[in-house]
Amino acid sequence: MQKPDKSFWLEQIERWKESGLSIKKFCKDEGLIEHKFYHWKKKLSQNTSNDFIEAVEKKSPGHFCITLSNGMSLTFDSLPEASWLGNFIKECSGDFESR
Repeated sequence: MQKPDKSFWLEQIERWKESGLSIKKFCKDEGLIEHKFYHWKKKLSQNTSNDFIEAVEKKSPGHFCITLSNGMSLTFDSLPEASWLGNFIKECSGDFESR
């Protein structure tokens, strides 16, 4: 059996993002080892800018998912105010940088 490589993990991370599931649930459902998922997610996200935010309207109308470059996803019934979101991201970014 061939060892999973970068392309395998890129695909898994994209599938996880699209699934809307927690990492724990996604890994359990897909038979993946959770700590390896986190390892690859961190490794692959080091090539992205920390300033990037992606906002995507979910399949159900009125639901928004905001994904930060560190992989953290937030889902809202409606898009929050920009000032609140900016403060939230600023507060959270220190937590992820120390890991």
